[in-house]
Amino acid sequence: MAKQGDYINYLVLNASRGHRNAFLELVGFVHKEIFQIAYLLLADKQKALETTIEIFTFTYKNLSALPDEMTYQEWIKSLVIVNSFNKIKLGKGEKDNNGESNLKAKFKEEELDKFSSLEKSFPQIDDISRIVLILYLKLNYEIESIANLMPKKSIEDIRFLICDTLNQLYNLSNPDHVFQYERDKIYEYLFSNKDISVKEQDPDMGEQQVFFKMIADIKNLYTNVDVSSEIIKGVTEFLMQAIDPKPAEKVKRKAQTDKLIKSTDVSKVLGNTFKNLEEKEKTKTDKIQLLLSILKFSSVLLLLAVIVVYFLFFHTPSVSWDVKTNFGAYTINSEQGIREISQDDVFHTKRFSSVVIGIPGIAEIAVDEETEFVLLDDSKVTPKINLKSGSLRYESKTKPNTKLDPEYNLTIITEFGNIIAEHGSAFNINISEKAVEGISGVATIELSNDVRIFIGSGYKFIYTSLYDLPMRDDLTEELKSLVKNSQTFKANADFIIPNLRENDIFTLLSAFVYLDQEQKRTALNKIKEFVPFIDNNIENKILQNDKAAYEFLVESVKALSDSFMIE
Repeated sequence: MAKQGDYINYLVLNASRGHRNAFLELVGFVHKEIFQIAYLLLADKQKALETTIEIFTFTYKNLSALPDEMTYQEWIKSLVIVNSFNKIKLGKGEKDNNGESNLKAKFKEEELDKFSSLEKSFPQIDDISRIVLILYLKLNYEIESIANLMPKKSIEDIRFLICDTLNQLYNLSNPDHVFQYERDKIYEYLFSNKDISVKEQDPDMGEQQVFFKMIADIKNLYTNVDVSSEIIKGVTEFLMQAIDPKPAEKVKRKAQTDKLIKSTDVSKVLGNTFKNLEEKEKTKTDKIQLLLSILKFSSVLLLLAVIVVYFLFFHTPSVSWDVKTNFGAYTINSEQGIREISQDDVFHTKRFSSVVIGIPGIAEIAVDEETEFVLLDDSKVTPKINLKSGSLRYESKTKPNTKLDPEYNLTIITEFGNIIAEHGSAFNINISEKAVEGISGVATIELSNDVRIFIGSGYKFIYTSLYDLPMRDDLTEELKSLVKNSQTFKANADFIIPNLRENDIFTLLSAFVYLDQEQKRTALNKIKEFVPFIDNNIENKILQNDKAAYEFLVESVKALSDSFMIE
């Protein structure tokens, strides 16, 4: 254990220096226990998963806040406990107790098949009972400590609450064998300072052994729920966004971490949570009576409210479009649903001089009440208007000529709006002609997180990380030849260099010799963000076209290439 603790401290140190692989390995050590705690407290897989990922992404950016007196495991455990309690306090983890029907809504069918009867029953007990049980049996809180958090309950009240909850949980998980174990015997069993593991082996327990074994099993609930890949994926996506986040992603991520409670004062938050839940329990009966009164004396108002809600939120009014075609003009109404026109027609709108001429594949374009469509007969695509969802869909009838890996999706972002190419679609990028015909102004085509293509009126440039993207070799060579086009790169270096990401550094190095002195200086400053040990002496030699210094720079980047990738 000491060696593992030292290694975790080593990973924390490296992660605090920005090494993302070290942080992912750190996540791998502790994520199962952290998720289990969140799952037990919230009794909801999705909320537990979200909470776990939120906590890990917060600690990555705030490793410097790790208290000196705590280990990383203790710190992250306290954070997940605090924030799970806070979600329960705010009502985000609240559960209702309506039996099996609600369980099917909370869990996927394949998950329920793998759950034990105890795991299926656990979410049905109320929040206060569930939390007290987990605090005592899983998190090893003393009864006195729990009582201090619930000033309205004595130590004996807490003990009896635990005994009664265990009886309830046993009957829920064993519906065919109703059994009411004597509270005094449960009390003696739990609070007589005897080791549970010893009592489990007691041959005199008889059929009660099943009951007492259930108590020990509570500590291991949901350990068979495998969310490792989902947690690693969520943390990895966060780390990838951290490389070159869009403004919207920065705001979104900041909003997520702002919601987290940074304090590790579990007692304070837990006390507030219990207070909130006790107040809910106190007023629960009054609320039910009030609701029954409203239903009894205000049935007409309730019916009117249902009608209003239906028209506000669920009823979709009929919308019409006037469509002009070379065959004549006619009106399409939204009540008609999806309307297929003609195999040889293509749509144009007022917002685009041409929608996607020359790009086989699939694209979707948002429409509104004022969109005008003109049908032409010069394209080999089948357009469909999904009038109810408000989108225009193109499906290619020709076999696409693609050199891009089919696992990636393309998004064309233009000054006019977005065009999304779905999974399995393909784009022909003609290097000698316009890359995307009919789209003027600067556009960005994003291929997953690894390639970006800048297109503008008068120039075009494609850059990518050439050593890891799964493309065919011939396209890779085309990309390399583009990078070596000195006029293209040099003319647009001021625009391209500030947008480079870590995976683009090799591409920048391959075009380095074509830049002027000022552009080289800008490029070196960008490279130094990822290769910080380049000193002024090496930088000056590179600017003086010293071949040895340049080769040293290239080898240094290659040596650090592992730190650029998240495996």
